[in-house]
Amino acid sequence: MRTVEYSQRTVERIVDMNTAIEAVKSARADGRSYNDKGGLMDKAKAAVKAVNASITEDAIRDILAIGETSGVTAMMESYLQDWTVAGRSVKDGDKGIELTEDKPLRILFSDLDAAATTKIATKGNWMKIVDIFIHHCNCNWAKQDGEAALLTLPNDLRDLYPKLGSNWVDDKGKPKYDKTSLGFQFNDIVKAILPADMAKNIFMNGAAVRNFSTAVRGYKRTTVNAAMTFKIAGGKTAEEVLFDAIYTRKNNLAVKFEDSLTREDNNKKPGSGDKPAAGGDVKTTEGNAVEKSAEKPAEK
Repeated sequence: MRTVEYSQRTVERIVDMNTAIEAVKSARADGRSYNDKGGLMDKAKAAVKAVNASITEDAIRDILAIGETSGVTAMMESYLQDWTVAGRSVKDGDKGIELTEDKPLRILFSDLDAAATTKIATKGNWMKIVDIFIHHCNCNWAKQDGEAALLTLPNDLRDLYPKLGSNWVDDKGKPKYDKTSLGFQFNDIVKAILPADMAKNIFMNGAAVRNFSTAVRGYKRTTVNAAMTFKIAGGKTAEEVLFDAIYTRKNNLAVKFEDSLTREDNNKKPGSGDKPAAGGDVKTTEGNAVEKSAEKPAEK
């Protein structure tokens, strides 16, 4: 996590937080009510939330300062190297009221860009382009499946098509969502966010498209009899998945799979009945399946 120099605002909020937590501890020790709605514990949690918001602002300030002294590329390299900062959390535990001081807080790029005097993103509407890309990923998936009912895009997103270029629509203005086009579109998104000298070295390939598409298509669980329903991520969640995907490709990392199965002594071998994928690009290690695609970056 990033090292951050606290502002006076953060220091003052930490004092307020500690005071609020001590009030909870005293009430608990005296047997007084502290966990009721709007009570002392809720006030302590609100104070913790205020501290975390201030720490995040301090981190954004420090990252932007890198851009002012070393340029936007150095700033974004620093951001992509580590976008977390240590925050606070408080809970009512078995040992009493417990304060944690190393809760990872994620710094969103959208917040960083919003705070910058000169915008970082090459295109200010990059998140809307991401929304369109997610829709295209789902169209590709639904076409293969043949049984999915998709929502149409809202008008403000559909109106962007004429400005997106040939990677997104054909010569008749019809949206493209074939596998090859999705690769080009993902790279367009990287170019819309990162400085050109960074974007040219990060290639989102077919595997990156598939992984991102899968990650934003969450399943909506239900207790009633209903058709299977997928809830598509948007906003903050979609942004986090997007930057996770960029980070993974930038650093040529394997994608990990986790499950709740208990393995026997030899964790590195596939389980009973499992077969390694062709080319050996899927392996299991310590209970986690790890996938690393050998696909080449999408090229136009």
